[in-house]
Amino acid sequence: MYMGLKTKITEMLGIKHPIISAPMGPFYTKELTVAVSEAGGLGVLSHTNMHGKSAIDVMKSDMEYVIEHTDKPFGFNIRTARLQLDAPGLCRGIPKFIMDNSRLREQCIYVLTSAGSSQTLPKSKPYQKLKESGSNIKHFHVAPALWLADKCVSAGVDGMVVTGWEGGGHQSYEKV
Repeated sequence: MYMGLKTKITEMLGIKHPIISAPMGPFYTKELTVAVSEAGGLGVLSHTNMHGKSAIDVMKSDMEYVIEHTDKPFGFNIRTARLQLDAPGLCRGIPKFIMDNSRLREQCIYVLTSAGSSQTLPKSKPYQKLKESGSNIKHFHVAPALWLADKCVSAGVDGMVVTGWEGGGHQSYEKV
């Protein structure tokens, strides 16, 4: 009987398979997140603010949807570019939202920041409190260049999604 593939990433995230779905913002990915998590990978909610909706309200609603439809681990994405005006609010509001919900504290174990600074989330007081509370949440950041990977290490991220310059949607358009 196949028990899954044991790797450092499966052990770190408590998943069966070393498969993490791309958040693919700004699109809605709550159903994909549930499907990937149910299949033993790690589903990741996208940072979306399409159609004039509040990104923080959409993220909260999507997180509630996920915990209603699976008991498996999942994560979420925040684009931290300076031009992403809702990023600071998400970096403060979502960790607080997770702290206030025991199921989210248990299941939401991964946050991927991208398209900007790897330091925005760790500087957030609510995120610091979430980490200090004993949460197992892991912070990864997308690093499309070596000099950005060095910044991730300096920021103290738990891991990186390392991509080439040709990747789409996750590079910052400015130096961070």
